[in-house]
Amino acid sequence: MGEYVRAAYIAVGMLLPLLVALRRLHPWPPTQDLALGFLLGMSGTLLVLLARRAGGWPGEGVLGAFLTAGGLEEGVKLTLGLVLLRRLAGEAWVGPAEGMLTLAFLGAGFEAVEGFQYLVGGVTQGLPLGEIVAARALPMH
Repeated sequence: MGEYVRAAYIAVGMLLPLLVALRRLHPWPPTQDLALGFLLGMSGTLLVLLARRAGGWPGEGVLGAFLTAGGLEEGVKLTLGLVLLRRLAGEAWVGPAEGMLTLAFLGAGFEAVEGFQYLVGGVTQGLPLGEIVAARALPMH
């Protein structure tokens, strides 16, 4: 769990400069909605960890990786995204562009914690930093 906490701190540190830059480029959707999307995405990683520890998910192998990444992780992101957009739609009109941007921030928050979690965990285990970065880079992930 210590790796997760370190990864979450790093991801929060990424949020502020990203929001400042985006606010200068595009005034809508409001910055607090984007921050909420990013933080909800970060919380999604915690939900995935808790669900995996609760049991019922295959731990290893191709089937376990497919079910966890394809089913659990994407299901959590989709659910959080639907809840967020429903909440935002009650406050103001949210068009397709604003919705996509907000959901992109949700995905970025999830990926920021997940990526840093792999990075911190790999370095802690003694793996070379270059190999970890290469394994997490596109098109590998």
